[in-house]
Amino acid sequence: MARLSISVEGWLGINHSYALVNQHQLLELKSFDIDLYHKNVPFHSTNWNAEKNYSGFTSDQHQALVDISNLDDEMTPDVIYRISSPYNYANAKAKKIFVFGPPEHHFLTGLFTGANITDVITNEKFEFIAPSKWASQAFLKAGFPTDRVHIVSHGVDPQLFRVSEENRRSKYRSELGLNDDDFVLLSVSSLSWNKGQDILIRAFAKLRLKYKNLKLVIKDQHNLYGMNVIQFIEMYEKSPFPFNLTEEILNSIIFISANLSFDQLQGFYSASDCYVSPYRGEGFNLPALEAAACGVPVIVTRGGSTDDFFADLMGAQVESSTMSVDGVVYLEPNIDDLMMQIEKIFLQSRPSISKKNELSAKIREKYSWKKVTESLFKVLSST
Repeated sequence: MARLSISVEGWLGINHSYALVNQHQLLELKSFDIDLYHKNVPFHSTNWNAEKNYSGFTSDQHQALVDISNLDDEMTPDVIYRISSPYNYANAKAKKIFVFGPPEHHFLTGLFTGANITDVITNEKFEFIAPSKWASQAFLKAGFPTDRVHIVSHGVDPQLFRVSEENRRSKYRSELGLNDDDFVLLSVSSLSWNKGQDILIRAFAKLRLKYKNLKLVIKDQHNLYGMNVIQFIEMYEKSPFPFNLTEEILNSIIFISANLSFDQLQGFYSASDCYVSPYRGEGFNLPALEAAACGVPVIVTRGGSTDDFFADLMGAQVESSTMSVDGVVYLEPNIDDLMMQIEKIFLQSRPSISKKNELSAKIREKYSWKKVTESLFKVLSST
């Protein structure tokens, strides 16, 4: 019996979320008994490159990815799996074409290329992979048959994202200029509207008036999207909904814009006391899962993509209202409830090492990249 051949079409080398997922999955797929190929897709932005936006993988991991063969033009793979943006619906010679998409707002207009949706829906060669129930709704609402829309979770590196020793936690807190009694909120994301960073900063500013040892650390994606937290705050200060941050509050917000290795990212997760993501729309929200794997309590919006895995976490969900404008569906987190949830965790005793290890072990076992890639392979091989 011939081995299954899978050609993955996606991005390598950079730290965009699609590229990170693609690279983790490829590293795992290399161990499967298949003929694996990879086709590099042009980056969405001409400013992106592996030097400026490096992925964070080790040199050995990067080389293992680069070493994956390209598919010759005359070869026809059994399966094509596309994981880049915009979603590519162009037909090709293969038994099956799987297209990955994490649409954040139940909306596909402007997110795809290569064919119109009606033609893709009627072409049984095409199937679709979403990372969460929330993200899958965009495909289902567009009319794609349920049996051709698959949900495959994202994962974490269990060797890396784990509870740190106290001296490592202290080292990273020291690098951030934190005191032992500082309570640190952390958020890792771009500064786009759907991430809800404006809501987080407003909630923090109000709570900071009451709790002087509260600190906020924001790791932005300035290297990809060209806006850092300072520019973001300046933009809102000139808007109809200004932050009006005092110098004292502004000095309590720590900004990280530099590229980080995965090891450094793990260090900053471990240095924090709570990971906070009051998002309006997320396809999955990988940093929240990574933070939980490091034993950190997590606060996320209720009703969205994180509902799929929140039951396995330690932390809280923020009440939200479901909104719809011109077909775009999003969640609007309740800022008062966000403040209440942060305050509750702030006032609680910090979780013990044993509690952190218990949480971490559950996340790393259930959501390892190995395990979720096995689920991906089961979908891809069902041709």
